[in-house]
Amino acid sequence: MGNYVTFPYSSVNVKEGFLEVNVPILKDTFVQSLDFNAAGRITDYSTSGVVETWKLGFTSQIIDDIKLRATWSVDIRAPSIQDLFAPNNVQTNPCVDPKTGLTQSCISNVFGNNTLAPETARTISGGVVLTPRWVPGFSLSLDWYNINLTGQIATVSANLILSTCRTNINDPLCSALVFGGANGALSAINRVPININALRTSGMDIAASYATDLWDGTLSTSFNATYVDELTNTSPSSTPGVFIVNDYAGVLGAGAPQQTANASKWRGAVSGTYKTGPYSFTTQVRWFGSAILNNFWNTGNLAPASARWTVSDDIFHVDPTAYLDLRASYELNPEIQFYAAVDNALDIPPQMKPGTFDGVQSNGGPIHSVTQYDLLGREVRLGIRFNF
Repeated sequence: MGNYVTFPYSSVNVKEGFLEVNVPILKDTFVQSLDFNAAGRITDYSTSGVVETWKLGFTSQIIDDIKLRATWSVDIRAPSIQDLFAPNNVQTNPCVDPKTGLTQSCISNVFGNNTLAPETARTISGGVVLTPRWVPGFSLSLDWYNINLTGQIATVSANLILSTCRTNINDPLCSALVFGGANGALSAINRVPININALRTSGMDIAASYATDLWDGTLSTSFNATYVDELTNTSPSSTPGVFIVNDYAGVLGAGAPQQTANASKWRGAVSGTYKTGPYSFTTQVRWFGSAILNNFWNTGNLAPASARWTVSDDIFHVDPTAYLDLRASYELNPEIQFYAAVDNALDIPPQMKPGTFDGVQSNGGPIHSVTQYDLLGREVRLGIRFNF
């Protein structure tokens, strides 16, 4: 949700209907159970028309210790109000007229596009859940996923539009150019979001838990991790009909699109909670695997030779990082609980790496991903919870 008070004359009407079914197929045959589930939804947007989405899935309890599951689905993300109806943002910049090759001042208009279509994602996932009887209280799940997103909404840069049109003035991107100056010179560039990019990602989610009695209380432990094998962004290049394909899995920012960056390939958390009577104590370790700063610097597909780094270069590599968090609570009664928490108890500082590299020198600063790295240091909280 958002506050869209700057769009007083915009509106989107949505009508939809959905159906979901779950059908048992097998029971106590060569497997304990096999269930099929399906769901479908039809959505009618006043801006982009009718969209159909659906999901098919199977779940099978092979034996008490093993469960298998799989899904196949088509999902959408409708354009936001900002994408559709953003008011005009006007800037004046120097630009090179693709017809004459002359540099001149022109207006860049950035505004919404009410003809956008929803982004479409096709997802395949499959996994296994293990609950071995010989280890009571233990559970382990492994789930693999593959997501292919097409028609991703993006606003093409003015530089890309101009360089593309210098090569081929008939390219569809050139419809953004307005030749209204003297003698038909370039006067403006109308930039709107369009369904032009694509995104593909795959990886694995891992979750494990174990609970047991210990002394006069209970001990509960959990392990959760995500491995991102691929995070490929496809976007247009300045050569007509040619797209740039870059894998941003494990890339932490510099030069990478924000929607596909800022995460190590491996990340997760391990926690343990001991509860006895009214007391509860929790220890958690959040960890992030090693990463790289920018795959352009490594592959050189968009960078000059002087700006290419190798994986062995220290400035290109980001080390693994872990944070220790502590929790404690005391339940005075069912209505009142006192608690204390310490995040990043060891006060691990943020890693320092260059944010950009211009082929001659690196421009330093604290790195990139505020969603991954702790920038505050040790944080202590005390409080009381009331239940009414």
